[in-house]
Amino acid sequence: MKPLPRTENALLVRTNFASDEAWMALRGTIEEPTPREGVRAYVDFLSDPQYDGAGSDALVKLSPGDSTFFLVADDATFAEEERPVLVVNLFSDPSLDDDPYFANRGDSFRAVATVLWSVENNLSLGNMGFEEFVAALDAGGVFRGFPET
Repeated sequence: MKPLPRTENALLVRTNFASDEAWMALRGTIEEPTPREGVRAYVDFLSDPQYDGAGSDALVKLSPGDSTFFLVADDATFAEEERPVLVVNLFSDPSLDDDPYFANRGDSFRAVATVLWSVENNLSLGNMGFEEFVAALDAGGVFRGFPET
């Protein structure tokens, strides 16, 4: 497999090619601005069959060195109605390797497509860290948004 490209926005890699219709629906959900806030995820989509079935570990090794995270639409994404996309951490700081709060390179969580804007916006801008999303996962290990206050 060739290296993942550098992109202007967060990269979402498609690794399941079972349904083009499901892929297009996922893209539509991710690109749709939120009704209340009017914000959306800024994502560059990569749909290349050479990545069919690729796991996150392989994709981490293929990622550009200056990226801090990427997204994966894999088998598990398309198996669930809410389309939980895999969010993979690429940021690494060796001085924090022993810190249990700090996420390591390759760590991941899932976020449903309708709230991916929150993950992408906050991680891309550095407003929040990977660990803050991990702390907000539901009992099934999926990020579905922060509770409204």
